[in-house]
Amino acid sequence: MEGVAIAQVEHLGPQPRAKIDGLLLPKLQLWIPELVRRKEYVRTILKEMSKEGRIQNIGGQTKAARWALTPDGGSPKHPQTSPNTTQSKVGFPK
Repeated sequence: MEGVAIAQVEHLGPQPRAKIDGLLLPKLQLWIPELVRRKEYVRTILKEMSKEGRIQNIGGQTKAARWALTPDGGSPKHPQTSPNTTQSKVGFPK
């Protein structure tokens, strides 16, 4: 799922959270039926990717935030030591 998010952000450029939610929440509905849990999942992915340096907020706080890939093309700040650890640590909620 994270790969889909990156591809869409890359294709569309910087996006507000509402647009990201609009793109991803319907795709997650099959795996996460509850809307609240889907929103939490997207929030967690954005938070994780931001901490890794793969995306950044180029807008303001809260509703003014606009998420975009980092200028280095989305490479993590801290390279992974193993090629098998490139997937998100975020799992689908149970």
